[in-house]
Amino acid sequence: MPPVVLAAVRNILPLACGYYLSFLFRMINAVLAHDVAQTMGLGAASLGIMTSAYFLAYAGASLPLGVMLDRYGPRRVQGCLMLVAALGAAVFAIADSVVALYVGRALIGVGVAGGLMAGLKAIVMWVPRRRVPAVTGCFYLVGALGATSATTPAEMLRRAVGWRVEYAGLAVASAAVGIAILMVLREPDRAEPRPEIVNFSLLSVYADPRFQRLAPLSAICVGTAWALHGLWAAAWMTDVETADRPTIMFQLFLMGLTLCAGALLLGMMADWARRAGVSLRVLLGATGLVLLAAELVLIIRPPLPVSLPWCVIGMVGAVPVISYTVLADQFPQEMAGRANAALNLLHITAAFAIQSLVGLVLQHWPPDRAGHYPPLGYEAAFGMLALILLSALVWFVLPIRRLAPSLTVNDTGRRNL
Repeated sequence: MPPVVLAAVRNILPLACGYYLSFLFRMINAVLAHDVAQTMGLGAASLGIMTSAYFLAYAGASLPLGVMLDRYGPRRVQGCLMLVAALGAAVFAIADSVVALYVGRALIGVGVAGGLMAGLKAIVMWVPRRRVPAVTGCFYLVGALGATSATTPAEMLRRAVGWRVEYAGLAVASAAVGIAILMVLREPDRAEPRPEIVNFSLLSVYADPRFQRLAPLSAICVGTAWALHGLWAAAWMTDVETADRPTIMFQLFLMGLTLCAGALLLGMMADWARRAGVSLRVLLGATGLVLLAAELVLIIRPPLPVSLPWCVIGMVGAVPVISYTVLADQFPQEMAGRANAALNLLHITAAFAIQSLVGLVLQHWPPDRAGHYPPLGYEAAFGMLALILLSALVWFVLPIRRLAPSLTVNDTGRRNL
């Protein structure tokens, strides 16, 4: 194997392990939520907000992390952050109050906030530009395996040792990954960045009109997929389908598998689109339409297999493979961390808002004696999500009336949207 390839693997694989844990932390409450709620006496709204504390802290850390990654590189930033995630998991494992649960989830959110951005930064630094979409898809696949692990494997472990010991094990794994990143990663020599790039702020990223068209649709697609997959899919199957726990775990496992398949598929499609001269906007818009169709199926409930819409939602969670490929084309390498952070903040904020919104809507319908919410509550919540997505699609297809700042097209001739 060529030395350049070996160096790329060595510098990306430990970061992929961190991203795996990021996904695992994001999704595992779908399996553990029932036990945590019973132990701590949480209702639907409190459960949604507690689980979403991960996303809120993740979002708050995203913007400064983008600047830090551009300035200090993935090794020091992500290695230290994984140690913070280990502390958060330990706090969650020993929590004896709702506040402690919030603090633990928030620390975890901060600790894994750089999982995706650090990997994307390393990919841009180590991988030839023509291979960025495919490698990004593979990197996202490793993270998606974390979502798969947060289903049947996590359920088996919960039965064997309980949710507290399971979180303690995640604390140990996070610390091990953080130490590995600090010890194993190397970073290439970087040229002094151009002055105009140093002065190019995050506000300039948000002001880019093409970013403004891309970001809302990407955020709504990703936020919906993460929020539902991470919590409300299991609740819907319990309350609406009255499915037993093994059935629910199997369905979540299928969603994890489709997320993995989606990462590879969208990576290959983005790679093909770039080589064929097809706009990635078409691919992103089509994915949004597919998600809208899945939401309508869950609301109307036609005679189709229940697994179909939920697997589509799982696949849509891989949309960042498209979105970040677009950013890799649109912004120079020296500010890749800031560009990725700007979009990542919107992804996480949308996931937090949507996860909390579904819980708040459900609270308007009182649960039965067994604690199950009525189907009408889920129809109302999912209907709101469909309207939000439709608005983002309409905004996405509107014409871009002016050109982006010239810095977004770098010297190497990367293609824009």
